[in-house]
Amino acid sequence: MTVEQVPEPEPIGTNPIDTINQKSLPGCSEDVTGWWSDLGQLFARLLQLGEHTLEEQYRHLRFLFETVIPALGPHPCTYPSAMTLLGAPLDTSLKFYRDGPPLVRVALEPLSYQSGTPTDPFNQLPSSELVTTLVRLNLPGFDTAIYDHFAEQFALSPADATRLHDQGQLGTQRALGFELRGGDILPKGYVFPRLSHMATGTPIRDMIMRAVGDEESPVKSSNWMPGLAVVDEYVSDAGGFSPFTFLAWDFVCPAKSRLKVYGTNLNVNLTTAKEVWMMGGRFNDPETRTGWELLERLWYLLGIKSHEVRAPDNIESVETKASHYQGPILWNYEIQPGSARPIAKLYLCVHGLNDLGVARGLAKFFASIGWAHPARSYVEALAAMYPDVDIGNCPQDSPPNIFANDTSEDCLSINVIRPASIPPYNRLPVLVWIYGGGFDGGGTSDPRYNLSGIVNLSQKMSKPIIGVSFNYRINKLGFMQDPSLPAEGSSNAGFHDQRLALMWIQENIAAFGGDPMRVTIWGESAGAQSVGLHLFVHDGRDEGLFHAGIMESGGPVGVPMQSLSWYAGYVESLATAMGCASDVNGGFIQCLRTVSTERWQNTKTTGLIWNPMVDGDLWSDNPSVLAEQGKFGKIPIIMGTNSDEGCTFAAQGLDTDEQLLQSLLSYRRYNIRPPMAQRLMKLYPNDPAHNPPYSLNPNPAIFPDRGLQWRRAAAMEGDMVMVAGRRRTCEQMAKAKQPVYSYRFDTFAYGSTIENGVGHFQNVAYNFQNISGNLGPLPQYASHKVLSENIGRSYISFVHDHNPNTSSGNSTLPYWPKYDIRNPKNIVLNESRSWIESDTYRKEGMAFLNEVASDIQVLS
Repeated sequence: MTVEQVPEPEPIGTNPIDTINQKSLPGCSEDVTGWWSDLGQLFARLLQLGEHTLEEQYRHLRFLFETVIPALGPHPCTYPSAMTLLGAPLDTSLKFYRDGPPLVRVALEPLSYQSGTPTDPFNQLPSSELVTTLVRLNLPGFDTAIYDHFAEQFALSPADATRLHDQGQLGTQRALGFELRGGDILPKGYVFPRLSHMATGTPIRDMIMRAVGDEESPVKSSNWMPGLAVVDEYVSDAGGFSPFTFLAWDFVCPAKSRLKVYGTNLNVNLTTAKEVWMMGGRFNDPETRTGWELLERLWYLLGIKSHEVRAPDNIESVETKASHYQGPILWNYEIQPGSARPIAKLYLCVHGLNDLGVARGLAKFFASIGWAHPARSYVEALAAMYPDVDIGNCPQDSPPNIFANDTSEDCLSINVIRPASIPPYNRLPVLVWIYGGGFDGGGTSDPRYNLSGIVNLSQKMSKPIIGVSFNYRINKLGFMQDPSLPAEGSSNAGFHDQRLALMWIQENIAAFGGDPMRVTIWGESAGAQSVGLHLFVHDGRDEGLFHAGIMESGGPVGVPMQSLSWYAGYVESLATAMGCASDVNGGFIQCLRTVSTERWQNTKTTGLIWNPMVDGDLWSDNPSVLAEQGKFGKIPIIMGTNSDEGCTFAAQGLDTDEQLLQSLLSYRRYNIRPPMAQRLMKLYPNDPAHNPPYSLNPNPAIFPDRGLQWRRAAAMEGDMVMVAGRRRTCEQMAKAKQPVYSYRFDTFAYGSTIENGVGHFQNVAYNFQNISGNLGPLPQYASHKVLSENIGRSYISFVHDHNPNTSSGNSTLPYWPKYDIRNPKNIVLNESRSWIESDTYRKEGMAFLNEVASDIQVLS
């Protein structure tokens, strides 16, 4: 009798990826280790979302580890193509169904060390090598006939490849995809004919029709021509379409494979989408109409913006816009063998929109059509799969806040932007952005706050840094104050959010390659006020959360901080609006905590001011008082304002001295008493030739539509809100022997009107290295780009060395001196020429404002 010994199944434990990491990862190449470190956990999470069994998860992870990961080539990716723009030649997706788990899909452009070299200029070899590997796996039904035919039809000759490569052309030639269905692996292929078209001059449409209709080829049995002819007729007649862009098929015998024909339309709007869906009215049956109604609903729920895409000149121009670039409509028509009825599919580009806002739109869509399973799980799944996902800005009123409709109560997210190719064991300085918005609006999803630009510049300087931004609660949810809150430690909730984010950075930034001992906090407007207020927390006690600060157009001194009693009427008004006015036993707060998020969001509080408050916990007194006592953190500082801050903040419609005087008594709710107002009127005479916008001087022009006294108001109120406080803070910190560098931003931004001057916020685009298009000056303004980079170099040097002057000779700015109370200096940042000035202008007026700062900060 013969006894066969059946091998025991390989133990996989309860976590398949841990098994692979322990058994298979040791000894692998640096490339495999790098890609698996980047993608392994993502693969594992996708398979869990697909509700695969442990055995299926292990099988698929083994396949991905042993077959897909090695095919990604060098780590990090250096081959430039359409598929590698975001850093990896791989894309993952989930396909949802009404019932049951989603389908996991992975697509990749195989690469090797020869990709982009004279040996393989356009990366044609790695895809064939991966197909050969798949043949050896003996996957059920796997057939390479279609791949072999299309690879031959659209191949580049060595001479053509060399010629196009020398011309600087870029492009993806071939790609593969895999659907992981249950325990099965279902491969798909993609071919991109663009380079073959450029080499031969043959239109892409003609090349595809010839390849598919070849009577002598293996694809003849697929009989795709009836359906392809319908697609060709429609696309040829319709406007705004690109020619066919690429093809996809299944790796099965041709008689069973689908053909998908892809293309784009640059006119992104509902009319175009409907035309594509119904093929210009060729198909208008009930099923097609029902599908369109669903698609239209999804369009609105996702917040797709109508726009026209301008085709980029080259891959690099796409890269520079990648963070907020919204692409065209991508369509495909799926053709079954022998069918003349193409099935339309649309891909709506949501890149550049809020990640979790899109997820919530999808969840609402799933729920509206009865897809209970994905409606329950999708948002949570996305947040769990991508811990750094942009989960929405914190709730805020609209108007005036432009992000009010893209918000979530679950908003306390942190974004980490790190240079590519930097090992996580590095210890890079960290620059932390705190957004402004008057503690009333704002959020990290604002594209103007994209930290990629300054992080990228730091790499070019060989002074790499890590950028971090975070959301914090604002408006009534962040800074509502009530007598019950300080007792339980809940006052100033939005500021505690900021402190918590800084604690998170201390505990976790090392895992991203950051140095928790070199953290610079940076903000503008209310963000700068936040930076300044952090210096005064617990009377300036050093808690190790940050080590330097940058304050732009804002700071701790000269800004109002309300008292608790001042809020009483606000809270009662809010409670009344939310139906809590009768709740007197437990106070308003207990009732307000039962109100839904939707009602909080829909209850407008325009006109009410919700700001940080001296609560006896974070701050023992007003910063103006604490500053005189030296109770603040002693760290290096950059601080400045824009030349014409008053043009932004000045009261308008004032024509007489009396009107201006009365306006001052209630200006921004400062506690300005009549003697103070009268003194200000004397210190700031009505002399338009010496008032903002200062770039006009000595032109005495007035702007009647803003008021005959407007330029005068702009002078005193700009100093009151911004400039005097900047000067006083610099003086106090320089007196404490800490390094302080002061600036005045003096560059008139493209698109601004002369009466706006160099107003509030105009410096932000320059500092973020984001001065293209509607975010700042147009690119052809070379001097603006030079100034932007010079400012960035100074900031990066400061983050690295606590000195803005260490940019290795590449900056054209003059030497930036430390602030000295005996001889105070600012650097003036001007696009035509930057210089050093004495910080002594409007000396008497600002001296008086700083003298009474502690009094006027207590709001009336």
